[in-house]
Order: sequence, then C-alpha cells, then structure tokens
Amino acid sequence: ALCWLRRSLSHLLQELDKSLLQLRQARLALMHVAKKHLQDLAKRIGEAEELQRRWMQSLRHVDELRLDELHKACAASSTEVNALTSAVREVELKAKAKEGLQQIAAAFMNPDFQARCSLALPDRLASEMRELAS
Repeated sequence: ALCWLRRSLSHLLQELDKSLLQLRQARLALMHVAKKHLQDLAKRIGEAEELQRRWMQSLRHVDELRLDELHKACAASSTEVNALTSAVREVELKAKAKEGLQQIAAAFMNPDFQARCSLALPDRLASEMRELAS
C-alpha cells in the first residue's frame, strides 16, 4: 500500500512544493511593489486621497515575519510527508513489520503460551507462522 501511495503522492507533492515556492515569490514581489508604492505616496502625502492614506495605514497590519513562519511550516510539512512516503521509510516499515511478525510467531511457538491455550492450535498454524516470520 505504501508503494502505491508513494507513487500517487510523488507528483502531487512536487506540484505542492512548486506552488509553495511560487506563492512565496509572488508574495515577496507584491510586498516589494507595495512598499515602493508606499514610498511614492509618502513623498506626496499632501496630494494623497483618503483611500490612499487608509491603504498606507493598513499596510502596517501585514505581518511578514508571520507569513514567513507559515511558509516555513508548510514547507516543513511537505518535507515530512515526502520523508514519510520515501522508499527508505518503506524499507524501515517493512523491517519493523517483519520484526513484529517474528515476535508474534515466537509468542505463538512459546511452550508456555501453547500450554495455556485451552484448545490445541491447528497443525498448520506453527508452519504458517514460521513462513510469515521468515
């Protein structure tokens, strides 16, 4: 399932990363233009209309540091999803699953466990558990 998921998500994650980058670049460009326009308006503040003055005052509410933090958080989340769906992670999960199956097989094969079972285990269960563990 993880292989299928990784293949399906790979393209989408690349597109998401690309979109995040484009969004940040557009925001930075927009803020650069807005600050340039603010400087131009400030030079001729006496001629500025009421709407322009309100726009100038409203710019102080733009929290660029917070926007950068949010961008970094989104990028970190994307990186985390990439790491979780990577082939390396898949190998780790397979190894952990195999280890878990071996532990279950060992528990089933344990004489104490078998002695506590009120019903005898099916004959083929022991061989099937060995196969799963290997």
